[in-house]
Amino acid sequence: MKRTLQAGSCLLCDIPGLDRLKNDLCHVCTCTETVCFLCYDIETLHRVNRAYGRCTGDALLEAVAEWVGRFSDGELYRVEGDQFCILFRNVELKRVRQYADELELRFGQPWLLTVEEREISVFSQVIIAVLGELNCDIRLEVRDLLDQAIELSRKNHHITVFDAGCDKQSRDHVRLQVELKSDILSGMRGFDVHYQPIVDPSTSTWRGLEALCRWTSPSFGPIPPDRFIQEAEEMGLIHILGDWVLDTALATCKRMGLDELDGFFVSVNVSALQMVKQNYVQTVLDAVHRHDYPFHRLLLEITESTRFPFGEVTYSVIEALRSTGIMLALDDFGTGYSGFSYLKNLPTDILKTDRDFVRDIETDTYLQYFYFVMSETAHANQMKLIAEGVETRAQLRSVVKNGADLIQGYLFGKPMDSPTIESMKDNFTVPLEVFSEWMTDMVDFKHWIHSQDAYKITPSLFGLQSKCIDLILEQEDPELAIHRILETVGTHFKVNHVYVFLRDESTIFSNRYEWCAQGSGESKHLFQRVDGSTDGFYDLLCENEIIIATNASQLPRNLRERLEQGNKQDTIQSIVAMPMKQHGEILGFVGFDCGSERRWVPEELIILHNLCLFCLIIMEKSKERPLCGPERCMGCRK
Repeated sequence: MKRTLQAGSCLLCDIPGLDRLKNDLCHVCTCTETVCFLCYDIETLHRVNRAYGRCTGDALLEAVAEWVGRFSDGELYRVEGDQFCILFRNVELKRVRQYADELELRFGQPWLLTVEEREISVFSQVIIAVLGELNCDIRLEVRDLLDQAIELSRKNHHITVFDAGCDKQSRDHVRLQVELKSDILSGMRGFDVHYQPIVDPSTSTWRGLEALCRWTSPSFGPIPPDRFIQEAEEMGLIHILGDWVLDTALATCKRMGLDELDGFFVSVNVSALQMVKQNYVQTVLDAVHRHDYPFHRLLLEITESTRFPFGEVTYSVIEALRSTGIMLALDDFGTGYSGFSYLKNLPTDILKTDRDFVRDIETDTYLQYFYFVMSETAHANQMKLIAEGVETRAQLRSVVKNGADLIQGYLFGKPMDSPTIESMKDNFTVPLEVFSEWMTDMVDFKHWIHSQDAYKITPSLFGLQSKCIDLILEQEDPELAIHRILETVGTHFKVNHVYVFLRDESTIFSNRYEWCAQGSGESKHLFQRVDGSTDGFYDLLCENEIIIATNASQLPRNLRERLEQGNKQDTIQSIVAMPMKQHGEILGFVGFDCGSERRWVPEELIILHNLCLFCLIIMEKSKERPLCGPERCMGCRK
């Protein structure tokens, strides 16, 4: 390899510099020679200089230059500082790539240097790239091309061959950045906000919307959000973009009247980079006030930027926002930065799981258990869990079974523009068809409770059962024990009523114990007596060993009419009941009901099954003293 000292050369290492490289390329471009480059950047040179002194850094440069001299068919040039390149003429690209591999292997070993009669062993990191055939005038652009090649290898974390295709990608990238900046600074030209529904499985309806930004480039068409949002962050434009999305989402939801729907919320993504902006909290509050939008119906989804992780500033902003009633969610929970370590310090209301945890969850038992753990972690911290990326009914069943409170995904709709959302507003009040099969399925409870697919006992369920057992053991008065248990269970599951019917005669059952939630009116339930010989309610219990209805319209007509006649104060929309059996004989039944549509989840069915057992235990304990009669029980219920 030639390393002769000439004018314009880098005197330090006796290596030709960038000017000499450009002159040599002028000669190459006037003949038929083909050229390739191997360029390398000694990334840790500044650390070597700082740790050992510049003399050691210079010795490292000379040692590397001496080593690459074995590539005798190339010419070495120093581009700048710690960046070098080797020019190969009429050498196959494959061979140059082999040289790059050899250089990478050498940098995996220490460099033995002699500095001022001292021997020093130094490790150093290097970025290596290879430039192949390029469709441009390399004499004019060689510096830019070398920089782009090194940067591409640095980004890819491996040796990259930079060719005409890479050059085009690089040029397109610059062009995209120019158009993005121009459109953002020109009144958000080419931008729109689409909305994806968030579904509540307990009501089978839409509960909220996530606002998602969309951009169409003049030259490249629709650009994926993760790409242009990252570019906006890097160019310092994410604040303008984020503020516009928030303002547009609030204006749209207010115009549609969605903020008046019970339980509705709109979710808007916010980067940690936005949160460190001065007066960010005031920017959000101004937007909410400007559109007269309720604070508690806004959810901000926090996405931590790789350029700025969460810190004290972010925490203080979150606290300030939550103090106004605005809800906060941690996006992509369980992946990368957004993991369990943040739950202790981040005061958020909702966790949103990454779609990777939903893909294949219907068949992957590990994912099912991991999702179950995440849901329990969220609930233990008084947070709700949103499952993102649900695309099939099987996935829906699995995430709900393992603890998801809200669902989002293509199963319920892709992101849609505001006119489409407005035309589908009924989905906020009318149950979705995808849940209809769950509403009408009869449950073989005996098979279900003992099957391998039975619901895993959760810490919260275990704690609830432990409380009930303690009440049985501690209370001397059996009637008081039952009432305390009904109150404990009803409060935990937030139902309207919990009741116990006991058999008085051979086929007559009376409402003996009942708990009512506050605000549910007088505690006189749907009916006070059940006649087993004529009532469809009793027949259903005997036939199926459970009555379960998400909507009262699913029940047989005679039973539905009985509900309406017996309960005129409170509307019963959903109900679940289970018989108490001893030696095959039905001694009574226990049930829950709600005044709104509700899809009963496995936890509630399990505790209802155990309530039957608890009542039987108490009845056994009270054999020496009779249980209270209906007159006394009504007094207990007040």
